[in-house]
Amino acid sequence: FEGTEKWTHEKVKETLTNAIVNGESIDATAKKLGEVMDVTTRASTRIVRTNINASINDAHKAVYDANDDIIDGYVWDATMDERVSLICATLHGRFFPTGSNPPGPPAHPNCRSVLVPHFKDEDVQEILDEDTRRVRDIEPDGSRGKTSLIPADTTFEEWLKKQPAEGTRHITGSQ
Repeated sequence: FEGTEKWTHEKVKETLTNAIVNGESIDATAKKLGEVMDVTTRASTRIVRTNINASINDAHKAVYDANDDIIDGYVWDATMDERVSLICATLHGRFFPTGSNPPGPPAHPNCRSVLVPHFKDEDVQEILDEDTRRVRDIEPDGSRGKTSLIPADTTFEEWLKKQPAEGTRHITGSQ
């Protein structure tokens, strides 16, 4: 099995590398990976999304660290929607100084969080904080709602408070 394991490892690495280099979609890459690994679409999509997110965030972190003359750290930015995990919701907005080792992203399989730069120049950072970001509101039944714009510096807690209580139970685990 040693040769088969090595071949599979190399094919997975090749498939993911080609996807990143060629800008392939997660769905297209998952289909290719599913054929290589003989796994379900759901499993291959999870593997692709998690590994591509890891590569992207490693690249972001390397760029931020290389520019520590203007960037003093990175901020965890979670995707605010009905699928956000408690791990990422808790880390949303947390600052990590350049050169540090945050716990991801990805923090878990299928993680969609990213690291965004935090600038030393307060004027530049203030402009970014005053910008807006897209979120996907939650419907009362917990399903995906409409897309809206909120201030970029909105905390997860502030966003969640504006969602229907019935729709947020599956995120928070509360009854």
